[in-house]
Amino acid sequence: MNLKSHPKASLVVRCMIYTVIYVDIQRILDVNYSVILDAFLNFSPQNGTG
Repeated sequence: MNLKSHPKASLVVRCMIYTVIYVDIQRILDVNYSVILDAFLNFSPQNGTG
């Protein structure tokens, strides 16, 4: 199937891919948010050690 001849099908596939990527990013951020936040605060020059 040639997606160029079906722009709506191509758009649907693109939206599905973006949705999967977005959901994966949200899941990763939910899992690692506290770790990332702790690392950011630890390396921040505003915590009194820099």
